[in-house]
Amino acid sequence: MGDETALSRLREGLRRFAMATFRVYRTAGGQRARIDREFEPEGREAQEIMAVTSRCRWPERPASMGGAVL
Repeated sequence: MGDETALSRLREGLRRFAMATFRVYRTAGGQRARIDREFEPEGREAQEIMAVTSRCRWPERPASMGGAVL
């Protein structure tokens, strides 16, 4: 899966969480997301976000490539 495909899948999956803003970064250890609000770790919303993001795999790239704003 290419970068654009992975980013499209991630955007589509996160659209239903309109009450939050997400920023995705590519790091040496993989992708990381910043979310502008807190979720209850055991709550339904947090579990759904984790399920959405775990299905989106990115091609390997150096950390210097930066992140994408959603």
